[in-house]
Amino acid sequence: MESGGDKMERVKAVISEIIKDESNDSDDCRHLMGMLPELERAMSSTRAARAVYDEAWATIHTGHYTKVHHGCREAFAVAACCLALLEKSTFYADMGIMIGGPSTRSYELLEEVCRDITAASVPVAQPEKRVRRAFPAGKEKPPVLKHPVDELEVSECSFEKFLTEYFIPQKPVKIRGLVSSWPGVQSWADPDHWTLGKYGDRLVPIELGGYMSSSYSQRLMKLRDYVEEHLMKPAEDAADQSIAYLAEYEIFNQITELEEEVQPVPDACLSADEGIVRRLLFFGPAGTVSQTHRDANNNIKCMVVGCKYVRLFSPSQEKCLYPLQRGILTNNSTLPTDILTEPIDPEKYPLYSEAVYSEAILNAGDALFLPSNWWHFIKSYEVTASIAHFFR
Repeated sequence: MESGGDKMERVKAVISEIIKDESNDSDDCRHLMGMLPELERAMSSTRAARAVYDEAWATIHTGHYTKVHHGCREAFAVAACCLALLEKSTFYADMGIMIGGPSTRSYELLEEVCRDITAASVPVAQPEKRVRRAFPAGKEKPPVLKHPVDELEVSECSFEKFLTEYFIPQKPVKIRGLVSSWPGVQSWADPDHWTLGKYGDRLVPIELGGYMSSSYSQRLMKLRDYVEEHLMKPAEDAADQSIAYLAEYEIFNQITELEEEVQPVPDACLSADEGIVRRLLFFGPAGTVSQTHRDANNNIKCMVVGCKYVRLFSPSQEKCLYPLQRGILTNNSTLPTDILTEPIDPEKYPLYSEAVYSEAILNAGDALFLPSNWWHFIKSYEVTASIAHFFR
């Protein structure tokens, strides 16, 4: 393992590169570039690193995030890396990874720092056998299917069959057991995998309230705290637990070693013209809902833990689903969030009763092909973890 001093020398080299980068000589980040030489001279100073970190944070959060100059993210990431090394804290390393992003010069170094700190802090396993915990059972059972989607056993679904009968015609299909060999199907179902192991201190963004709600917000939490506070409490003890959701998150860009537990990527994704666009994690309690919406990309949705119900509507049914007509969320329906339990006003939505749909129940190890622009509603009936593979 590389020493902290060696890593500090690498940080110093990164600072020098950022200062020399002429693209950072702009009004948007010139003040931050002026602070970096002091940090370069005082690498052991928490005060100097904190000054750059705080100023970059304030600058990044002034105005719209798409307008943030890349140099501000570079300054934030390198200051976060300094603080992570000085304080031996994954908090700062994760902040640098999440806010700086993969395109910063410090990104790979931040990942290394996270791994080193985590490896040094994970306790040595005790010889006595640990009693394995389980996530609490859900209170509800999924509905009985009236219009099941096509289903195939993984042994029946060759790549050629998938391509010719489902991908090219853009027809959904459930593939039972497609990812049952993933190590995560076993390890992710153990709450202590997230709380006692190397992932417990890692920061993740948790959604609070549905993204279409006026009360929607995000909160950064350690994975350990998220699991204990929102996933391990029985539903009757936590009325609001269904709205705390680690949703649609590119976690493998942040915790790269976690991706080893959900490999290999399904062969079905090889049908993509442009390769996999994104692998996203959805990890939440029973009762979480993804309200009726459509995605522009194809999706192979793979269940790692738990049970989800999915209702699908072809693009031809759009008129029955009453999508938003304005703004950036026109891929979302205005129907009630939970179309299974909430009343749907026939006067407001007269065509919904005519909508033709298919449906599926996904259990751990199963996968569902969701063609692009197919509308779908999803509800969890247990603590669930799934990986979406979006591709064109």
